[in-house]
Amino acid sequence: LSQHRDVSVIVNDGESSTELMMDKLEGCDSNIRYHEDRADFSVESTSRAKVVVTGKRLVVQIDGKNSGEFKDCAVVDLPFAADWAKSAHVGVTASTGQLADNHDVISLTTFSDLVKHEQSEALVLSTPSFEKGDGISQERFERLEDAVSKILDKLEYLEHHTEHELMAVEDHIKVSTAKLQAQEAISEGRIDELEAKVVSNINGGIEKRRTVPRLRVKLVLVRASAKADPFSRPLQSSSWRVH
Repeated sequence: LSQHRDVSVIVNDGESSTELMMDKLEGCDSNIRYHEDRADFSVESTSRAKVVVTGKRLVVQIDGKNSGEFKDCAVVDLPFAADWAKSAHVGVTASTGQLADNHDVISLTTFSDLVKHEQSEALVLSTPSFEKGDGISQERFERLEDAVSKILDKLEYLEHHTEHELMAVEDHIKVSTAKLQAQEAISEGRIDELEAKVVSNINGGIEKRRTVPRLRVKLVLVRASAKADPFSRPLQSSSWRVH
C-alpha cells in the first residue's frame, strides 16, 4: 500500500521479481478517478495521459482535468536496447477489483514524431469551432466540413453518454437483484430452521405426555411382633397406583 500511486510505471526486464519491480515503481497521484454516484460526475469528465519515449527514456505526463495542461508524472530510464520501441506494442486493459470506478478509453492516438504530435495538439487548441464567411471558397468549404464533423462528434458523445447510463442502470439492477436473492435465501433458511424447531418442540411435548410411565407399586407391610413367630401371623398387604 505504501507504493500505491494513481498512475504507476512498472518496468519488467523479464528477470525481476514482483517485489523488486514494486520497489522500483515510479508514478504520481492525480485526481483521475470517476464514479457516477459522485455529485461532480459527468460523462464529459475526462483525463489525458501522454507517454513520450525518447531512446531509452520514458516520460509520463498527466492532464487530470483535460484542460490542456500536462504535468510530469514519472521519468524512467528503461533497461532496454536503444531501439526497443521499434518492436514494442501498445495494449489497453482494465480491471477495477473491489473498486467501483468507470474506465472508458475515449481515444488512443500514437505519433512516431514528437514534433508532429505537438503541432497536432496546437492545431486542435487553436482552431475555432466555426468562422463565418462569404461565398463558397475552398477554405470555407473545409470549415463547413469541420463543423459537420464536430456535430457528428457530439452525436457520438450523446450515443456514448446514453450507452454509459444504460450500462450503469443495468449494473445497479444486477447488483440489487443479487443482494435481494441472497437475502431471500438467508431468510428462507432461517424460517425453515425456526419452523423445524417449533415442530420439534410440539412433537416432543406430545410424545412426552404419551410416554409417561404408569407404575404400580405394591408394598407389603409386615406387621409382626418382635417376640412373635413370623410364621404364626398372616401377612397384610396394601397397594398404591402411581400416575
